[in-house]
Amino acid sequence: MSQKNQYQEKTSDYYNKLYQGAGNDVEGVGSGSIVKKNIRYSEISKVFERDTDSISVHDIGFALAHYYDFLKENYPNKNIEYSGSEVTSSFVEECQKRLPNCNFFQRDIRTDGISEEYDYITFSGTFYHRAGIEDNVYYEEIKGCLDNAFQKAKKGIAVNFISDEVDFRYDSLYYQ
Repeated sequence: MSQKNQYQEKTSDYYNKLYQGAGNDVEGVGSGSIVKKNIRYSEISKVFERDTDSISVHDIGFALAHYYDFLKENYPNKNIEYSGSEVTSSFVEECQKRLPNCNFFQRDIRTDGISEEYDYITFSGTFYHRAGIEDNVYYEEIKGCLDNAFQKAKKGIAVNFISDEVDFRYDSLYYQ
């Protein structure tokens, strides 16, 4: 398996299995609790909170587009055009059905790039689960994704990681 396809295939397989087992909730995307997920969303949203214009937000690794739901609930007066990129086909299909007014792309932005420009590009929990990929290979994937995001974000990006300053570790997670 080439490095180009290793990330796409392993990540997609990992999340497809979670989704098939748990469905359309935080368990189906490996996010822990909704409380923790909403804290992450709150933090990454700070990148655009002061922006008074209509904005576009492109969510990389959108999973089941729970961030869209968070934005609608927490920013009802802000005009946000939401879209996303995802490597997992079942997530893309589900979100296209549930949110037909949003644009969803099945692509690995590291290898496929992003042709469109967005005001803000977000990565929330995107780089948590390595899906069996070695840390050094995963690190290169992350760098490629961030490089492409910086090229296509007109105003800013927001990303979060799990710190390596922890008192316990899970083998399946990536610690930055």
